[in-house]
Amino acid sequence: MHKILLLEINEVPWKIINKYKTKYKNIKLFFEKADKYKTICSDKIGMLDPWLIWPTVHRGMNYKKHNIKNLGQDPNTFKGNPIWKEYRQKGFNIGVFGSLQSWPPIEPGNGGFYIPDTFAHNKACYPNSLEFFQEFNLEQVSENGRVVKRTSYISFKSLLIFLRLLRFLKIRTIFRIIKQLILELYDKSFYERRPIYQSIICWDIFKYLYFKKNPPQFASFFTNHVANVMHRYWKHIFPEDFMEKSTKFNKEHKKTIDFAMQILDEILADTMKLDKKLQNIKVFFISGMGQEAVIYENHEGLEAAIVSVENLMKSIGIDRSKYNKRLAMVPQVALEVKNQNVRKTIIDEISSIETASGRKIFAILEEGNSLNISIITPKKLDIEKGYFIITNGKNKKISWDNGGIKFNKVEPGSAYHIPEGSMAILNSESKYKNIMTADIKDIILKEGGLIN
Repeated sequence: MHKILLLEINEVPWKIINKYKTKYKNIKLFFEKADKYKTICSDKIGMLDPWLIWPTVHRGMNYKKHNIKNLGQDPNTFKGNPIWKEYRQKGFNIGVFGSLQSWPPIEPGNGGFYIPDTFAHNKACYPNSLEFFQEFNLEQVSENGRVVKRTSYISFKSLLIFLRLLRFLKIRTIFRIIKQLILELYDKSFYERRPIYQSIICWDIFKYLYFKKNPPQFASFFTNHVANVMHRYWKHIFPEDFMEKSTKFNKEHKKTIDFAMQILDEILADTMKLDKKLQNIKVFFISGMGQEAVIYENHEGLEAAIVSVENLMKSIGIDRSKYNKRLAMVPQVALEVKNQNVRKTIIDEISSIETASGRKIFAILEEGNSLNISIITPKKLDIEKGYFIITNGKNKKISWDNGGIKFNKVEPGSAYHIPEGSMAILNSESKYKNIMTADIKDIILKEGGLIN
């Protein structure tokens, strides 16, 4: 048997790894030592979302079989066994930290831990002494916005949380947080780094739980910090991927990506120290899928977001007592609606909404008791009209604000999902070809000794 450490570094393609291995020594050393592979998503192009792709990795089956399609989806509609359940069913302890679609937590065994993803339905986790931190994570994600705010993740109010975290955090992290707050006073560009601190703090807590004399037989750690900045700032690290007219280089945005990759370098440094310490560990670095440059020719500088589900539901006549909010990523929101008739009403009303020019702006998907609502940014001319119309026999005009819709100023997205991802295995005893994401589960179980 070999212990397995699964580093889930979301959406990081080989292109950015190859660029930064010349800048950061631990990225260079790790990938020189590991066996490297390109992975291909088993799911169709139109379904390339991380909350769908990672269950394909974990469960060894594509979305048609595991039936996981959205964040906030009712777990009772999920199919298949994730890797960590395979280990628990054979009596091994596990450590899960942030893996997507990992709620609800299961008992991790003696010496194990289980912190679900930050889209969990509640704060439940193992050990329960970290429920206060998980609750804080969920509150941050509940803002559901892409625009970095002054209140996001690091604030003076949040220092009360950090005081409770002191026993988990490294001294270096504490000084980093203090330095970040000071630098923000003098340079607003440092606000861009705030979301990255979530991964810094989470990695410290993961190390506290995992890096001990006898780590769990299987453990996973998920981070989205590189994917987040690539989506926003790819063109500032790869300007050659864009036409000249589309490229306005910003060195501060580049520094944000540099910082994100520096944190990845530190994660890999800690991992290689563990590799030297333990004789029977295999490390998997997996991105799930990748990103590449994308140019939105018709982007008008605005992006729609549902900032108040309550207002949206009120606009279509649904009382707050009829649903529970669940967490999701922009441009989506998720609801739990137990009454089938209420679900049907919501679907009918939302599906009928149009802009002033008659364009649909919402898509809605039902799975079990859950509804997932996505908003599509309308044309600027429709935005300027100031309202949308509920056409389901009403032709009722609702202002964007009263409907819970806000439009944020954003740069055109500079990178988006592609099926090709990166994967590397440290201390592997086998070689593989043409790796599909649905094949990865069996590879991990084989490398760990759970199957032949």
